[in-house]
Amino acid sequence: MWINGGPGCSSSMGLLMELGPCSVKDDFKTINDTKVNPYSWNNKANIFFLDEPVNVGFSQAKHGQVVATAEEAGEDVAAFISIFFDTFKEFKGREFHMAGESYGGRYLPIFASAVYDQNKELVKAGKEPVNLQSVLIGNGITDWYGTTLSYFPYQCTINGNMTETVQSISECVQMAEAVPKCAKMSKESCIDTHDPTNCGIAELFCQLTLGASFQRANKNPYDVTKSCSPEELEDSLCYPETKKIKYYLDLPDVRARLGVDKAKGPFESCDSGVGYAFAAAQDNAGQTWLYVSELLERGIRILNVSRCVDWWQLANSRFSTPVLMTSVSDTPCPPHPAILTPSLQPPRAGAVDGRPRVVRQGGLQRCQV
Repeated sequence: MWINGGPGCSSSMGLLMELGPCSVKDDFKTINDTKVNPYSWNNKANIFFLDEPVNVGFSQAKHGQVVATAEEAGEDVAAFISIFFDTFKEFKGREFHMAGESYGGRYLPIFASAVYDQNKELVKAGKEPVNLQSVLIGNGITDWYGTTLSYFPYQCTINGNMTETVQSISECVQMAEAVPKCAKMSKESCIDTHDPTNCGIAELFCQLTLGASFQRANKNPYDVTKSCSPEELEDSLCYPETKKIKYYLDLPDVRARLGVDKAKGPFESCDSGVGYAFAAAQDNAGQTWLYVSELLERGIRILNVSRCVDWWQLANSRFSTPVLMTSVSDTPCPPHPAILTPSLQPPRAGAVDGRPRVVRQGGLQRCQV
């Protein structure tokens, strides 16, 4: 299973731009105007691409229901997966892997936990349980707190293929001064206890002082070596292919083939309503590592992959549970000079030499490329 992030973004991007069997031709006019993707994961595995939560992509609820947390979405995803295997019986019993990216770092541990827990109910009902084996997360946001605090060191040091820092000296000084306050406010109001009002204030403060500066730098958050204006980020996520996918999926013959409800409006790569609902519920502040820890305890393997030029790389380099922190967080992207915040600096490791670096601890594996 593959999902994209957001929250609120369609897996059509994974399907038609990343790992799916085909991509859309530049001059498309009909449903058949696609071309083979030689790098597709379908060369090795069967994949279904899921749009979730409800209202993402062409999905919709019969009575207009809205989902606002990953836990609520997890119930729907687990139910769907059970129905999927009941419907396509030829896949029953096969190894099942759940994969995704970006906000999928929050989704996937929760969705996988829902599938695992649901298996007990399936057995009670005389049904075959889902053979869940692993979770694969690409450039995921699993820890909002750690990710937010990593904005300063990542933007103010040279990482991976970067030739200069993202921010100016003056911006970096302002960010450095804001880090302790952001950390204190977030920990007290969002982590130690969850005070919705004060947590919202903490999130806003951290975003304005540590996150907003990145948009002003006109960089692509998925590859900071490339330029991308805030307008381009909002319009196409910095990749024109997303607009091509949007227009392709809105072709009348494509919508008809997919069985899209005629009352459903134009396709949107990311549904703003879903994003707003999750933001209002402060879903991102949830402690997802607790789900990661419980999955590992039950033998579910987890692979976390991150790119050195991804904005969230430094937080991903510390992807772990507290129990595994010291053994899994030793993979910075070289060259990696001293970081101004020592608590955010992982120990140095050997050179990558153009090859992925892999660190494994039990069922948890990190790969940095």
